[in-house]
Amino acid sequence: MVIKMISYLLVITGFSYWEVRNMKKDNQIKEVITYLMIIGIASIIYVCYLLKLPIPNPLDAIKLIFEPIGLLIDQFLGGGVS
Repeated sequence: MVIKMISYLLVITGFSYWEVRNMKKDNQIKEVITYLMIIGIASIIYVCYLLKLPIPNPLDAIKLIFEPIGLLIDQFLGGGVS
């Protein structure tokens, strides 16, 4: 597990260094920031996965937001809650 994590981080760091260097040469500063944010988030999620930490499911948040709205619309249209 630790070897996977260290090797992943080394590969991602090397690849990101090369990629960011090329983007900076082309003055793509916004793209560098976006790239580093996405790679950073993905790396954090992967390390959490390797450490067997619970990773929240994005569909739970969507369900929490839209389920009450769906029930309200269902009641408004005359349907019943089953």
